[in-house]
Formats: sequence, structure tokens, C-alpha cells
Amino acid sequence: MKIVISTLVSSGNNNGLTSYIRYLLIALQKYDAKNEYFILVNKNTEHLFVKKNSKFKKIVVRLPHYPRWIMRPLFFLWHNFWLNRLLKNLGADVYHTLNPVPMLRTFSIPCIVTIHDLAEHTTQRFSKLRQVIRRFANISSANKADHLLTVSDFSKNEIMAKLNVPVDKISSIYPGVTLDVEKALSSNDILGDYFLHIGGGRPNKNVNSLINAFLDFRNKHSSVKLIMVGEKYWISMDKSISEQIIILKNVEESVLTSLYQNALALVYPSFYEGFGLPIIEAMSLGTPVITSDRASMSEVSGGSAILIDPEDSGSILSAMNRIYENKDLKLELSDKGKKRAEVFNWGFSVFNLMNLYSDVTRYQIKLD
Repeated sequence: MKIVISTLVSSGNNNGLTSYIRYLLIALQKYDAKNEYFILVNKNTEHLFVKKNSKFKKIVVRLPHYPRWIMRPLFFLWHNFWLNRLLKNLGADVYHTLNPVPMLRTFSIPCIVTIHDLAEHTTQRFSKLRQVIRRFANISSANKADHLLTVSDFSKNEIMAKLNVPVDKISSIYPGVTLDVEKALSSNDILGDYFLHIGGGRPNKNVNSLINAFLDFRNKHSSVKLIMVGEKYWISMDKSISEQIIILKNVEESVLTSLYQNALALVYPSFYEGFGLPIIEAMSLGTPVITSDRASMSEVSGGSAILIDPEDSGSILSAMNRIYENKDLKLELSDKGKKRAEVFNWGFSVFNLMNLYSDVTRYQIKLD
């Protein structure tokens, strides 16, 4: 079976989507020795695919991700009017795009679209125009794709309800952990004690409540820092706290892994997530997790984290105090988290994905 997978929906920057794509392609190459894959990349996403399997081929599409005002109309035209010809020339059996795109037509072969969440229908994440485009991409993908894939039962149920998708047209497959534990740097005490936030500062990340909770926390524990990793942290800080809140962008995976390992806890108080990769990344390394009782986060954490009310900074503060003051609780959450992280296994993910490819193309696949 010939499978075409598109990475063109990613900017290629360090974020949850690019981590998902990179580790999915690694896992497919590791576990699938039978099928033939064509991976569509451009100059921004080419680094996400490192060839390790002779049955995987890279196809470079000369559609850059930037500048966006040029990319969007070109990609729209290419995907809706020229991609079908490429799929026919490749003799492809199934096409899978790893994020929704505006779709006006169906393809000559089965098409699977991964919709990670419906954040654009729930929270304001982007500019008004981009928000409208993203909503249209979700809606049109739900209408035109042969099958939808998502990453949590929460997202599956929300997509079914809000986009009127029948249950037999959508599947939920958990991703695996998107970190290589062996890449961690050695333990480092230079930073001292700190809480960690991963994911940037978009409105759904609820960074303001986290900072308010941390400022109250440091009134009692002035030596503890807050480290925030990601983009778009629009925060103005006076000099008195600028040394206590550290913002990092585009850190290497080895640095990120080390930051997880040495943190007091990951604090992830989002209003909305379709999955929440940092939760399982932290848990896999034995780092306690504080996260929201909303959306997918209680599902993903599976009773192995402290759940808080994201609308109440006092709830976040209370959880931070419990972690800092109770070593037994910290060890308990560390042990529970490691066990919970074992649920998220790329081998299982790929097995289920291969079965999905088989179902939509009426092939039967068995793992060796």
C-alpha cells in the first residue's frame, strides 16, 4: 500500500504539532516495514523527516510556509487543484494530512485529516481573519475527508458534536511521548528551584493566572523561579520580578528534557487543550504535573496530576504550595506519572494508525 503524508500544514517551528509530526514519522519508520510512504515536505518542514527506512521517500513541494499572505492562497490552490494529480502519479492508495486545510473537493483516493482540537471554535487563539480561516479548515475537512483522526476522546466527542460528524467517520488515537529521554543533559543546580510552563502564551494557555499565582507564591518563597518555554509570551514585567520569571524560546530537546527533569513541577493551567503533550512529556520523566480540570487535560493526566480550576489563580497557588511543601506528595505524583506515561506508546499509536489506513483502503495489515 502506498501512503502519502503531508507535513505542509506545519510551520516547522518548535511546538506541539511539529513534535507530533516528527515523532510520528520516526515511529512509522520503526514499526511499519511493509507499506510504502511518500512524505510531503517544504523547506520549513524538511527537517521533521529524517529518513531511516528505505520504504519512505521524501517529496519536496516548493511552497514555503512564509510569508503567510503568499503561502495561504498558493497552498489553497495547490491542495485543492494540483495535489490530486500528484497522488495519481504516485499511485497512492491513501492521503493523510496531519492538520486540517481548507478543502473544496474530495480526492480520487481516501483522504484522512487529523484534527487535533477545535480551539478556534472555543477560544480566541489567533487574529480574527486567521481564526475564521482555521474554522473553515476544520468544517470543510470534516465535510470532505473520508475519515477524521484526532488525539483524545475529548476532542473526538467535541468534533462529533460541533461539526456534526458521525461516530463511524472519526477515530481517536493517542500519540506517544514526544521526547527522547536519553537526550537529557546532566542534572544542573544553577537555576535552583523552579516551576515550569511549556507551550507559549496564547490566550488558551492561561498564562496570566499562572503568573498571578506565582507572584503570590514568591511572597513566601522568594528564591523559587518560574521558567516559561515557548513563543508568544506577551508579558510586561518590572525589574523586580524579571529575574524570577525566565522566558526561553526554541530550546533544544536536550535542554527541554533537562528542564523537565529538574523542575519542581510542570504547571499547565490551560483553559483548553485538545491533548496537552507537555503533560505526558513531564510524566515520562517523573516530573509532577499541575494541570486544569477542563477539556482533555483530566483525561490525559488520568488521575496522576493535581487538577486545578484554571479560572481561579488561588487554586493554582494552592497546588504549587502543596508540591513545594510536601515531598511525599511530590514522590507519589512522580511515580503515578511515570506509570501513566506508559499508556502513551508510539508502537500502539502506529499499530492503530496502520489499521485505520487498512480500513479506509480495504487492505489488511499485520505487524511483523
